[in-house]
Amino acid sequence: MTTSAGNPAEAVISTVPALAAFLSTITPYSELYIDLEGENLCRYGTISIVTVLVHYVNYPSQPQDTTRLIDVATLGELAFTTPSSTDPDTTLKYILESTSIPKYLWDARNDADALWAHYHVALGGVTDVQLMENASRVGNREFLCGLDKAIQQDLGMDNLEFDEWSRTKTSVAWKISCRIAGIFTDRPMAEDVVRYCLGDVQYLPRLYAVYERRLSADEMESVRVESKYRLEDARASDYEPSGWSNRYGPWGAGPDSESEDDW
Repeated sequence: MTTSAGNPAEAVISTVPALAAFLSTITPYSELYIDLEGENLCRYGTISIVTVLVHYVNYPSQPQDTTRLIDVATLGELAFTTPSSTDPDTTLKYILESTSIPKYLWDARNDADALWAHYHVALGGVTDVQLMENASRVGNREFLCGLDKAIQQDLGMDNLEFDEWSRTKTSVAWKISCRIAGIFTDRPMAEDVVRYCLGDVQYLPRLYAVYERRLSADEMESVRVESKYRLEDARASDYEPSGWSNRYGPWGAGPDSESEDDW
């Protein structure tokens, strides 16, 4: 798992100087893979962590990808208003809202909902990788796919690599389902929770590459349009973060028939 840090704990940014320095590493050559965590992440809950993987494309020296966890639980509003150490106009809010900085999330809806409701950040410039999977899928496209299933079926990983990733996900997901307090707010963060957050973006660049190869230019444009609709819908007053309809893809069922349980 690439963090460009000596250990997972070093990936957590909890101070203004560290955040300012990290923001300065985001350049016109950057693509951002993002995920948010919190207690009941949506307008009715909280945001505790913004995980950002910085992936560099067409960069002269092609530096290593960097992943950091921005500690919103500690920094609060400063997480979004602190300027980069090299550009006073570049804040996390600016980056998240910019349509010229490409960002990729797996199911951006509740992330967008929470950002707008709690910090008035209008997430933009997003291609939703979950929609790329749905658009590129052969067969029934009625139901959306979860990240774990997509990683398992589309990346050709050996069992050892997937099991290592899955163990951390399952362990922390169990704590979340049991509503154990402080999972994302206890400090210092537990190592398994840090790894859980890192794991949510770890394979997104590879998934994006897989699905991009499968999609035509017109299909990719359709994904971008639907991604924009998702963000707008998530900010609407009548958006339901846990609505039944959220499990359905936008393009309907294909010619084959599969049950919801398959996804």
